[in-house]
Amino acid sequence: MVKSTVEELRWIMYYKHNIRNTSLITHVDHGKSTLTDFLIGYYWCYCSGGFW
Repeated sequence: MVKSTVEELRWIMYYKHNIRNTSLITHVDHGKSTLTDFLIGYYWCYCSGGFW
């Protein structure tokens, strides 16, 4: 297990290029696919310059 201080985690999370993956854990039929599709679509457009 990796041991990090709060300050180290804040620094890592501050720079978005340091974030590599995410996890979504919910119960069955609580909108995981809908939320995931929205997030991927939103951030794909955002990264492609769609919201600039």
